[in-house]
Amino acid sequence: MLFSLKEMGNNKQIEALLSEDIDIGFVRFEGIPRGLESSLILKEPFCLVLPKAHPICASNFENMAQLKNEAFILFDPEYSASYYEKVMGVFDYIGFTPIVSHNTIHANSIYKLVEKTLGFLSCLKL
Repeated sequence: MLFSLKEMGNNKQIEALLSEDIDIGFVRFEGIPRGLESSLILKEPFCLVLPKAHPICASNFENMAQLKNEAFILFDPEYSASYYEKVMGVFDYIGFTPIVSHNTIHANSIYKLVEKTLGFLSCLKL
């Protein structure tokens, strides 16, 4: 059996599945189009990632409103609009719109940006 792996955004995977260019995809997507089958593989909780030196830590964290004036790093909405909307829905529920300093599609890039204190991550735990 010959196979190859290719990193693609959620929308690109859906398009490739529909056009039968790929046989399987792994997406964070709630609205799967007709004609495709899906199976839940992993359920993830939301998390907050802060730099080690940040004054807010596990022992004094009360709620996300403590960070309303801070910059956040989020996954790019073009990577997965439904995922982005879900994250923004969490902020809406909390009662503020985050200041977004950066958007990216790679979790490792986000973690490095957080580590360098360029923003915080509020996302599904990876």
